[in-house]
Amino acid sequence: MLENKKKKADLFLSLLFFCEEEALEKISMDVLLNQYDTLLFDAYGVLVNANEALQGARELIEKLNRINKSYYILSNGSSRSPESTALSYQKKGLQIPSERVINSGSLVPKWINQQKIVSDKVYILGPESCHFMLEGTQCKPCSKGSDDFDLLIIGNQDGYPFVETIDHVISSLFTIFSKKGSIPLLLPNPDLIYPKNQGVGITGGMVAKMIESALQLRFPNESISFFNLGKPYSEIFVEAKRRSGEEASLIMIGDQLYTDVRGANNAGIDSVLIGTGLTKIADLDEYPLQDVPTFTMECL
Repeated sequence: MLENKKKKADLFLSLLFFCEEEALEKISMDVLLNQYDTLLFDAYGVLVNANEALQGARELIEKLNRINKSYYILSNGSSRSPESTALSYQKKGLQIPSERVINSGSLVPKWINQQKIVSDKVYILGPESCHFMLEGTQCKPCSKGSDDFDLLIIGNQDGYPFVETIDHVISSLFTIFSKKGSIPLLLPNPDLIYPKNQGVGITGGMVAKMIESALQLRFPNESISFFNLGKPYSEIFVEAKRRSGEEASLIMIGDQLYTDVRGANNAGIDSVLIGTGLTKIADLDEYPLQDVPTFTMECL
């Protein structure tokens, strides 16, 4: 009996080692183009940074357009529409049409309609550019100073006086939850941080953590959390599969394990960790197996 258990343990460790070795296999863009029907790209850290296109990105996008290869940019951004997002890429020299952009904000109207939410009191944290998320719904945004709302959406971490606005929103939620119970809380962009030219910056996901923590302190017996639409959650990958065709083979190329790689892995999509962004390939052994990519790539 003990000998059989030892054999099983040895076999498990051998398979685990094999999987880790396979997951760290390097792959080239040419192989990806031949092996997969649709390529999915994260934007920041893969194709662009805050100021410009990354090395090799312009040539790659030109090639994809020229050979009519299926590809999509999967962005957790929710402060701009796909049209505005595509324009920002084009200004950096990447001729990416808006129909190739799937950002988490563009998933909001479908979610609102599925939830059958009709309200003219939707509080959107973020600049006015976030209001595109209500297009195609029967909802309207309320003013930033409103203390009564039916839905809270975190559109972005800026575009408002941060401390004062967060204080106001949390205080309002305490009152709303006490008087009429919970309301829907929606987080299109679950990212916690993003790479900047110097260091990192916080995103809407970090703002949501603050609000959730405050609500849990005030209502300890309630299970309160935001509903997430972007990577690593399923909705954005479901939309990519829908546009590509259910039978298409997809691969996700990203720079973050928690969002890009984990999301793809959970969706049954192969993944590539590229070494030009937030997560460094050399640090992979510090992360759990669920976040190990199928392949690695140093750069485009």
